[in-house]
Amino acid sequence: MLFFKADFIFPVTSQPVPNGILVTKNDGTILSIHKTEKDIFKTYPKLQRRNFKLKTYSGILCPGFVNAHCHLELSFLNNKIKQGGGIVHFIQQLLKSVPLILMHL
Repeated sequence: MLFFKADFIFPVTSQPVPNGILVTKNDGTILSIHKTEKDIFKTYPKLQRRNFKLKTYSGILCPGFVNAHCHLELSFLNNKIKQGGGIVHFIQQLLKSVPLILMHL
């Protein structure tokens, strides 16, 4: 398990937690959010103190953003948008393709 502390943690389903601690699996899967170290040891009684390494950050953590992204299905635009030119060029070409996109919704 990994433990991250920040000035504030902003969970998706509750109010911000000041000085909160985010607990994740080693692969980054979010397990829980706690107000104190004591709460962590109550929740995970098999956790040993020697395995508890807390990474502290100045700022905020927003664990809900981890899966807040989306993937657009744009395969129907294959070969209709030129490669290269960067993100601005891509978005401009995408905007020109709005009628095609609307047809596929």
